Amino acid sequence: MKCTNACWIVGLALVAFWPSLAFGAIPQSINYQGRLIDAVGAPVNDTVDLVFDICADSLCSRPLWEESQTGVIVKDGLFAVLLGSITPIPPSVFSGSVRWLSISKDGVAASRALRMVSMPYAYRSLLADTAYYAKSGAATDCSDCELIFVNSIGPDSVISSSGSAFLGKTSGSSSSTLSGVQGHASNSSTGSVNGGYFTTSDSGTGVHFGVRAEVASSSPASAAYGVLANANHSSGGDAYGGSFSANSGGSGTHYGIYAQGLGSSNPAYGIYGVGSSNSNGVTYGGYLSALSGGTGVHYGLRAEGYGASGVSSYGTFGLAENTSSGNAYGGWFETSSSGTGLHYGIRTESYGSSSAATYGVMGWASNTSTGTVYGGYFSNNTGGTGTHYGVRAVSSASSSASTYGYYGSGSNTSTGSVYGGYFAASSSGTGIHYGVKTVSDASSSSPNYGFHSHAENGSTGTVYGGLFDVSDLGTGSHYGVYSQSSSNSANDTYGILGTASNSSTGTVYGVNGTATSSSSGNTIGGAFLTSNSGTGSHTGVASWGYNDDATSCTGVYGLGQNTGSGDAYGGYFVVPNYGTGTRYGIYAEGPTLAAFFRGTVWVQGTLDVAGDKNAVVKVDNGEYRLVSCQESPEVWFEDFGEGQLREGQFHIDLDPSFLQSFSYRVVTKRRGYEDVRLAKSEGPTPEQLKAQSAEVQTNMEKERAKMEEERSRMAKEKPTIEKEPVGQEGE
Repeated sequence: MKCTNACWIVGLALVAFWPSLAFGAIPQSINYQGRLIDAVGAPVNDTVDLVFDICADSLCSRPLWEESQTGVIVKDGLFAVLLGSITPIPPSVFSGSVRWLSISKDGVAASRALRMVSMPYAYRSLLADTAYYAKSGAATDCSDCELIFVNSIGPDSVISSSGSAFLGKTSGSSSSTLSGVQGHASNSSTGSVNGGYFTTSDSGTGVHFGVRAEVASSSPASAAYGVLANANHSSGGDAYGGSFSANSGGSGTHYGIYAQGLGSSNPAYGIYGVGSSNSNGVTYGGYLSALSGGTGVHYGLRAEGYGASGVSSYGTFGLAENTSSGNAYGGWFETSSSGTGLHYGIRTESYGSSSAATYGVMGWASNTSTGTVYGGYFSNNTGGTGTHYGVRAVSSASSSASTYGYYGSGSNTSTGSVYGGYFAASSSGTGIHYGVKTVSDASSSSPNYGFHSHAENGSTGTVYGGLFDVSDLGTGSHYGVYSQSSSNSANDTYGILGTASNSSTGTVYGVNGTATSSSSGNTIGGAFLTSNSGTGSHTGVASWGYNDDATSCTGVYGLGQNTGSGDAYGGYFVVPNYGTGTRYGIYAEGPTLAAFFRGTVWVQGTLDVAGDKNAVVKVDNGEYRLVSCQESPEVWFEDFGEGQLREGQFHIDLDPSFLQSFSYRVVTKRRGYEDVRLAKSEGPTPEQLKAQSAEVQTNMEKERAKMEEERSRMAKEKPTIEKEPVGQEGE
């Protein structure tokens, strides 16, 4: 008969009874489980009304018993009922003849009636007055029985001394499910319920399987499951699709689950877990934990991935997707605070022996919307007094290739800022705050950099090898850059060494420092100090300016500007009176001019000149001649004036300052200069000096304008310190 709106597949039917000689001790009911599918073979999920009939023939022309059950829950096609719970089944129904079970839904019977075998006939046990009657089989008619139990002792035992104690086989060509063995258990009280319970004794040395399942399939469309377990709990208790445990006995390896997935085509999974919750409960695709007992290594999860092809191998691969506003973590790792050993949220080790790169950790993030994207995000909380590292990176190498403790790369093809690395320290706490602190140790002849930065811009934008900025907050000293350098070798030691190169016409600064202060504190664009240790030369600032064209070249350029009433110094040099060596406020050398001053020069102290002192005087032919100053072996003052002769005589009243002693004067030429008279000036003429001075002044004005422009631009481009969130997102 063809299916109309329902087809039926029988599960396992059991009579719930205990042996007794009294009829009243035998429950007049049968546990029955079935499967409901629709006309196309799909499992039904619904609540239905069913009618059950026990008949004397397969066409159910003579019903011996009938019962209607309403509100039967069908989930994934499966349902379970207790026949006789509404209308008790009288023992006369099972008189020893074959009986058939017919099931109807909405007035339509199933495709065929089901033949009832074995256990329902326990009703006949009422007639077994003696053990002899049961043993002789006088009341048994098994000429057409489909199932025979052998070596059966008691209501729940099937015993065999060899081979299989129980062997369930089913075969067919139907599209319906066929079960080799199907077990069903029901307990309306607090006792445990086992749909199937399998144990092995501990005797013998062979492999022991509590359950061993093997399945073979050759269908390309259907999956093959070694074991398929489903748990459904409609209340608040836990539901385990499968629960596997190994006890602590023995010294061998213990596997709670040992799974192998072997494949030669599509992906093969050793373990594949899916978690689904349509409510607000936590969902785990897989949950693995290790207890605290024992002293060996504890792995909550240990995964190994091996590959021998060009395809990637993953020890662990995590994928998380959340289509709503909740956080999604590709992987989440956490350690508790207990114990005194090292705690690693994640510890990764990666080994390579090829020319390809090896990554201890590689993080990648993508966000096609406006949310922040972190390739890696690391944070630690405020608990504890030990050193806190947001990130600590240690890199070791023994080859000629570069070794980076931390390597950061940033790329942005749009107008957003790009940071190769971004480090921020919050304002909380009173200890020293480092945005970045770098320490580099070396023991070779190669250079060693505590910090090395390189910037390149192929367009018109400004390029900074390093940009350091401090805000105007607070009252303490503010350093744009503070550097300390110490050495105990014969090589030079630099607090800061800056070099700059520009093959075009733009201004180049080896080091450019600006400082502003809105208060009364001193403002220093750059402060350079050397310690007093060591025997080599100590230079507070050493700068070199190189050029190979007609424009000027400046080793050091100083500009002082004060728009108020305070003094302004283009350069201020002081040497304190410490030590026994010669102290120079300024030491200058030049093959043409050692120094050039435009304006009044005022000297407080002795002026000693090793060479000549000349005045530059222009004569009638336009040349400039040198007029030497007269020299005296002693410190003398001279006075000059005018008088009038009267009859060949004159009288001069000398200044009282000159009347304190009688003096005389002897004039002689300086040795080496006997033939010098009105020597030509070999240096630049005053006109040339004036022109050069004007050029220098113009260049200084240009430089000052550039510096003002640069300072204004830097103020506009001043990076905004983005306050990073404290703690982890979603916490």
